[in-house]
Amino acid sequence: MKILQVVDDFPPKITGDGLHVYHISKELAKRGHDVTVFTMSTPYRATSPSNKIDYRHQVIDNVKVYYFQSLFRISYFSFSYYMCRALLERNFDLIHVHRYFSLQSPAVTAIAKFKRKPIVFTPHSTTIREKKDLPLTLLRKIFDATLGHCLLQWPALIIALTNENVKDFLKQGVKIDKIKMIPNGIDIEKFRNLPEPSKFKERFRVKGKIVLFVGRLVKYKGVQYILHAAPKILNEHPEAKFVIVGPDYGYGVQLYEMAKQLGLRKSVIFTGLISESELLEAYAAADVFAFPSIHEGFGLVLLEAMACEKPVVTWKTSAMQYIVENGKTGFLVNPFNVDDFANSICLLLSDDKLSKKIGKEARKIVEKKFQWKSTVDMLENVYKEVVATC
Repeated sequence: MKILQVVDDFPPKITGDGLHVYHISKELAKRGHDVTVFTMSTPYRATSPSNKIDYRHQVIDNVKVYYFQSLFRISYFSFSYYMCRALLERNFDLIHVHRYFSLQSPAVTAIAKFKRKPIVFTPHSTTIREKKDLPLTLLRKIFDATLGHCLLQWPALIIALTNENVKDFLKQGVKIDKIKMIPNGIDIEKFRNLPEPSKFKERFRVKGKIVLFVGRLVKYKGVQYILHAAPKILNEHPEAKFVIVGPDYGYGVQLYEMAKQLGLRKSVIFTGLISESELLEAYAAADVFAFPSIHEGFGLVLLEAMACEKPVVTWKTSAMQYIVENGKTGFLVNPFNVDDFANSICLLLSDDKLSKKIGKEARKIVEKKFQWKSTVDMLENVYKEVVATC
């Protein structure tokens, strides 16, 4: 089958939906499908040999990836005229569009509908993260009533990652028979033989236990809550270190200043963006994985930490409550309750036996429910059904 995946961001830029598209495309290509990805994640200007379309082309794991120049990017919204033109000129058996808050998604969906091509849509999330941002909230309401409505009505099938997604889609008028739930997954083998914990600890001169966070430095990811919980944790575990892994997406300076004001300069390590091998070292060295994100479409890093047999502490909200079983594979804390968040981390740092037990249970759940192979098994069946009925 000739399949097109469309997503605003794609590796090397690290986003949840971009990584999702990378992994499903790689697995689909392994199974003999002709897979192409259209994305805009790298801003630049480059012209194709034909001088018709501005893009950069690469083949990654047998997947053809086209990075198109975007005309603009405002908050979540970006748009590429060049991608639209390319889609008009090329043919695919099926088009799978990703991301709800995007101007590119409705444009691509409209072109696919015009060309009478089957469309599958994975919104990843239809919930806005920065709820207190008035301009963004207003923009979201306008989008929901116009382009967002079309995005949820035009495709042949909508894919939900969690039960919460299903509830959101139903509230927005999508019929239940048009929704299929297919959870995210991870490459479990990648996390089977981890490096020695000493490698990471020696590089960053860490002697005590590690509380790890992995993710972009943006406000909704919640690193500020880890910093506010840190003084209470340090009272019980003075040698603990809080390792924050991930690139700065505009919130880093505020976090650095916050750490300084809270007297945490010697206790917090901001690594910035690190390599994949270094990330495995960080997971191996971690004693607890802390992830106080306000909202996630799914939360792949939670699965990665759990696959590494690490106990996780996260908010009881959005996708996290469907991934973590409270008290069994980690701890779910009521959102924004920093004291309870700190107490849960302290308990795990104090009780090695409990931490190991929870970590092993977490790994079992990931092996059972969250592998890319089973995700793509379901997705492949959906593609065949959609193509057959459209």
